[in-house]
Amino acid sequence: VLPRDPKLAFLANLLNERSDALQIDFADKSVHAKKIAIVFSQTPYGQTAATFMSARAQTLGLEVVYSQAIEPSVTDMTPQMSALKATGAQAVVDVLTGSTHIVQAKAAATVGLSVPIVSATDDVPTHQKVAAIYSDTYFTATAVQVYPNNANPNTKAACGAFIDTYTKA
Repeated sequence: VLPRDPKLAFLANLLNERSDALQIDFADKSVHAKKIAIVFSQTPYGQTAATFMSARAQTLGLEVVYSQAIEPSVTDMTPQMSALKATGAQAVVDVLTGSTHIVQAKAAATVGLSVPIVSATDDVPTHQKVAAIYSDTYFTATAVQVYPNNANPNTKAACGAFIDTYTKA
């Protein structure tokens, strides 16, 4: 049951499966990884994504050599990144949110991980902090997040209209 006067929020994002597929496809085609690690938040979102990503990786002929759920409140991922490093993964694909991305980047740098991290969509300031800590990082972004640097003019116009309407509201 909703509260009497609910505060509503709207999400303009890709379908989770589309974003998850983009991450796995990027690890395969752009990073050329054949062995991947999946690190996901211990949430329904993370668990569902990890299942989808494992199946997608198998379809593409990729080997998932590490798959680990992470509590969203974790403050140190050094043990997980150390174990991940030992697997020989050629890329890390994460389905984490918020500051957990930063915790992962710090741990990856601490253990001397030297493979790309392909991160889930999050806010741009979080990913800027991650890139400052661990430079071999990539992330998916929504069209609105990268506005006005959209390559497709129709997408750019739609994002601009959305942002104008949202700002006025």
